[in-house]
Amino acid sequence: MTASQSQLRFYFLFTFLAFVQPFAHAQVSGLVKDASSGKLLNGVNIFINNTSLSAKSNSNGEFVLTGIAPGFAELSLYKEGYQIFKNSLRIQLDKAYKLNLSLTPVEEVPRSVKVKQDEEWKKNEQWFERGFFGTTSNATECKIINLKALTFTRAGDVLTASASEPIVVDNAALGYRIYFYLQEFEAGVETGNAVGLVRFDTLSPKDDKMREAWDRNRLKSFWGSDRHLFKSLVDRNAAEQGFELSDESGLPINLDSLVGPGKIAGYQRIKLKGKTRVKYVFDETSEGARKMDKDGQISWIIPGESIEASIDGILFNPRSVEVTGRMSQGKLSELLPLNYVATSSLESEKMDWQNFTLLQEKVYLHTDRDYYYPKENIWFKAYMGYSMPVLRDTLSKVLYVDLIGADKKVMKTKSYKIGQGVTWGDFKLPDSLVAGQYYLRAYTNWMRNYGENTFFTKAIPVLSFDQNLDPDQQPKLAGDVSSQVRVAIQPSKTSFGKREEVTLNFAIQESTGQPINGNLSVSVTDAFSTLPVTGQGNILSKEMLTTSEVEKTTKYFEEIQHFMERGLSFKGKVKDDKGNPTVANLSIVQGKLENLISMETDEKGEFVLTGLDFMDSTSFSFKPTNKKGKVFPTVEIIPKEIPFVKIDTKPLDLKFRKEDALQRIQNTYTPEDNVVLLDNVEITAQRINDEVKKGPARVYGEPDYSVRADQMRSTTAGSNLLVGLQGKVPGLQVIETTDANGVRSVSVRVRGGSSSLAGNTEPLILVDGVPFPDPNSLIGISPQSIDRIEVVTRAVPQFGSRGTNGLIAIFLKTGNYAGNEAGSQKDVVVHRIAGYNKPRKFFSPDYSGKGGDSNPDFRTTVCWEPNVLVGNDGKASVSFFTADLETKYKIIVEGLTSKGVPFRAESFITVR
Repeated sequence: MTASQSQLRFYFLFTFLAFVQPFAHAQVSGLVKDASSGKLLNGVNIFINNTSLSAKSNSNGEFVLTGIAPGFAELSLYKEGYQIFKNSLRIQLDKAYKLNLSLTPVEEVPRSVKVKQDEEWKKNEQWFERGFFGTTSNATECKIINLKALTFTRAGDVLTASASEPIVVDNAALGYRIYFYLQEFEAGVETGNAVGLVRFDTLSPKDDKMREAWDRNRLKSFWGSDRHLFKSLVDRNAAEQGFELSDESGLPINLDSLVGPGKIAGYQRIKLKGKTRVKYVFDETSEGARKMDKDGQISWIIPGESIEASIDGILFNPRSVEVTGRMSQGKLSELLPLNYVATSSLESEKMDWQNFTLLQEKVYLHTDRDYYYPKENIWFKAYMGYSMPVLRDTLSKVLYVDLIGADKKVMKTKSYKIGQGVTWGDFKLPDSLVAGQYYLRAYTNWMRNYGENTFFTKAIPVLSFDQNLDPDQQPKLAGDVSSQVRVAIQPSKTSFGKREEVTLNFAIQESTGQPINGNLSVSVTDAFSTLPVTGQGNILSKEMLTTSEVEKTTKYFEEIQHFMERGLSFKGKVKDDKGNPTVANLSIVQGKLENLISMETDEKGEFVLTGLDFMDSTSFSFKPTNKKGKVFPTVEIIPKEIPFVKIDTKPLDLKFRKEDALQRIQNTYTPEDNVVLLDNVEITAQRINDEVKKGPARVYGEPDYSVRADQMRSTTAGSNLLVGLQGKVPGLQVIETTDANGVRSVSVRVRGGSSSLAGNTEPLILVDGVPFPDPNSLIGISPQSIDRIEVVTRAVPQFGSRGTNGLIAIFLKTGNYAGNEAGSQKDVVVHRIAGYNKPRKFFSPDYSGKGGDSNPDFRTTVCWEPNVLVGNDGKASVSFFTADLETKYKIIVEGLTSKGVPFRAESFITVR
């Protein structure tokens, strides 16, 4: 196709949307009515034009649209039989907008006209698709699902088209289902244009290979596009991004002089004086972006008026420029939603993504101490190391941390979100835990490609309460010092009184004396109660991975077995009426319409969802159908595979005191002031469970207690529904706490349940028969959706070790977890999926008040600050209060500089 033949122009009426970041910034909600009758409208498609941000109105005409970034957005509404509604909105940060909208009925609903698809019609269809999809390789991967909606009219060398409904396109190259609301289409031999609204649905891949291919193709569509050009001009790095600009005569344009303040807040003005030649010098291959040997890709920008662009390359008025040449060839097949976020930088794209050594990750955990007692918390900070630190924000986003028992079996697994190469969390040790050598193990799914021996594993001795290490036989470990980074710990003074505030100042410098920024964690412990243990290692050991330590080889992945998780993921399987796996089309709704997904299973009925981002847990509603629309009854979630535990290390050599000496009480749990332990209640009336409606036989038999919804105490907004059980079940302890950030958490125990030696002491929780990870995962379930709760105080052997401490079974009115969410509809299967674990706040008392606290304070870990940011001046500080014992405090600082270089330091202060 010649340059003149490629002048087919696309005008999408998205006009004013600023680029959407991964987190929601604003919300639009409201009602939709019939403008004539005032009737509330159900099933209206509400969307932000040219994005994947969409929602549907419910039977009450209500809708909620979230995730909208600041800037101008075009709100669009569509329902068959009504005129398309569109209106520009000015969106402000963290605002919620409530709108009352009306749709005007069309006087005569256009009906699909049966057109004989003869040879002439098929030629027109090919002509239309060439102009609609473009001429790049992606165009061959695009398919119109509802061709019958199209009507063509041809007059000589001009083709026009109309559609009786939105044109539905599956773009198998980029992984989107596109709804194009066609308003105008006209194509000639050399020129043409299409006008319409666009809505994207993000498809889910059948397997990991398809997901990787979509990621690659989306990046290939973005690099070298006009949006990439305008973004790089605003960022003032167009040359580095691979663009060369010149005027019609071929004279280079000084890029630094092109951009200045715009007339509109949040936009920059790009001052192109006339027709501009754009040369893009990188070629996006399957192995990455490589510089072209020849001239590069040539496009032309023809400004019609002043060009105003946002920081993300979105034009205030897309009609202000005409684009021809390579940039215009993609059309719909290359179009990305405006809320698409590139998954990697161009610098990382210039690398060979199949090279085994370039993509390696490692992880190190800094724990607050070397050993623990039952009931205590293991606090940890995770630091990621990369063979290429420039890839830090491009690689894995999910870190798995396992607590492994003395029998070398996984007791509990938590997942944490990696951000800026770090994350942090904790494990609460059960009070019944037997003494022994336990382990912490940390890894990403991607690390599994390199073998389990690349995982981080740390031995965690758990002592019994009468065991104390012998200080005379423990090694006198010197704090390792980094030769590349200098760390100075400067306390406000060297000696402090009891319950006195301590401020620690840190200064981080390179070996040259230049300050450097970074991220560090601080542990302050009682030096006499927490002795060092030999063989534990630290961040300066060889756990971390830096560029200098990587041997660059030509070893390549032959096959990638474990994909890189850039968000949470889970797998599932669809089954038919007979319980056999079956191929199905899936419509999936996340939570309260936060995400709408359409996809197909593979031939085994299996599917995978990836790239998810949510904390705690949320519901997913699944509607599986065959090609004729028949609904299948079963969607199973496949349990996530836990890697085999391979630990060959010898037990740590610990020396104990000969005499028994009970560890002092700072290692026991003291309830907070707001914790109420419920007394036993003697039941003299008829047992409540006699009134329970008859239903199918329960696996666990008859419950010991059953509480109807109307018998439960009301709970406040944001509280856990189990709080309403207090006083209704004898021996049930429900402890609700709130941290400094206002986040509530709940722990539950049923007296009568057996003690578990291999896990926590909380009872198993079932919601409509499905196990939940812990009581805090119930926070998303409304108490109003509860039918009844049954409690079993005895061990339930049918559930193995998980049923050792009894059972709490929750039954919902609707038979699903979604309550008023999309899952309450018929023919919908709902599962609640665990999200990222939310890091808990380390409790540290504040003695600055006049009244003080009369409770004794014998803390062992006095301060744990996992996320201390070091500024560009190389400085940071933390503050805390001392406890009640005369002792020495040991201060350990570990961290990484912004360049990925690890550092560590130790110091001591005295408490008199």
